[in-house]
Amino acid sequence: MSEDNYQYNSEELASVTLFTTTKDEAALYADHIGRLGYDSEQVFIGNLDKATEWVKANVIPAAMFVDIDQEQYPLESLARLGTVCGPTCKIVALGSAVNLDLYRNMLAQGIFDYLLKPVTLDRLANTLNSMKKGQIEEQLIGRTIAVTGVKGGVGASTVAYGIAQLLANQQRVTTGMVDFDRTNGCLGLLAGLKEQSGLDGVLKSDSIDVRFLNRSMTSLSDKLSLLSHTPDYQTAMQLLSEEQVLSLGGTLCQMFNQVVWDIPAGQPQGGIDVLACAHTRVLVADYTIAAARNTLRLIQEIGDESEGQRIVIVANARHESSQVIARNEFEKFIGRSVDIELPSAGKNIEQMLLKGPLNIENTGLFGDTLAELVDIICGRPTSKKGKRALLSKLTSAFERKAS
Repeated sequence: MSEDNYQYNSEELASVTLFTTTKDEAALYADHIGRLGYDSEQVFIGNLDKATEWVKANVIPAAMFVDIDQEQYPLESLARLGTVCGPTCKIVALGSAVNLDLYRNMLAQGIFDYLLKPVTLDRLANTLNSMKKGQIEEQLIGRTIAVTGVKGGVGASTVAYGIAQLLANQQRVTTGMVDFDRTNGCLGLLAGLKEQSGLDGVLKSDSIDVRFLNRSMTSLSDKLSLLSHTPDYQTAMQLLSEEQVLSLGGTLCQMFNQVVWDIPAGQPQGGIDVLACAHTRVLVADYTIAAARNTLRLIQEIGDESEGQRIVIVANARHESSQVIARNEFEKFIGRSVDIELPSAGKNIEQMLLKGPLNIENTGLFGDTLAELVDIICGRPTSKKGKRALLSKLTSAFERKAS
């Protein structure tokens, strides 16, 4: 059939279509597409053959993402899709295989790019921006995750530490932590460190490079490092420039795959800059009127998600309060849904810290729910609580038998 028989969408990225093979991934990608301002109804479940048939019956989109994981001969299937899409549609393949030869062959075939799964919101946004410019742009290796409490006492530092520990230990991702609270920082306490140093010297330095940061950070494991500072009120009053903070962030992204910042609720100088530039912004709140007001104000301050910078709302039920409001009232006030609701950890964390460093994997349902939060941050469909609980019970049973 001649390409003259097909309809083309001539507007620049006016429409984006995505085909994936699983229901969970379809829901996740639909959420991503919607956050970036595109039509989430253009996400479908199907393989490359279904994508090809869909193109024959519909207006050809400006951009098309297709999952190739279940394709026996992906290059042949992509070639058929490219034939019906024509030159005006940019095709991006999604897959799990790390295969340089496959990638090169796809580029030679006219495929715009190949994205390794899981695909995060910022990675999807960067690819769409590259499509608009007509070329793939280089990006920093690491991603920045900024965690902050919308008010004090909501457990944001525990959430930040848990995210970093799960990324390093469960996901086996090289992870760096920055305790940006120079007055009352507690990540060192959670990690079981007696002394903390490094951050103050880094922020005072005229030149921040990888070697300098390596010497300034404390290694907690083979995959996890911490940059912190012994709490000091006078040091915390020293002024910081935006360039210093962003230079630190950029250098950390050269060293680590994921960089987790713990930003104090008081938003010290440089804190808003990190939140504004981070790939993922985790806002920790509780169900109080003050938290709802501060959450709305902070979202308005740091910007929306149209550039791919994900905002994740975490409700942490640490303790009861006389000012608690209902979840639906909280969500209605801030104009968006709560992404994760953390259960109370009781006194488990405090008791654990009396004996040594915090191991978030031993905090039961609290740790399981934090693992779901890590799935969201990494762009994975969240695992069901029941499956995690069952896995935890099975693991414990085997450990008891082994002992």
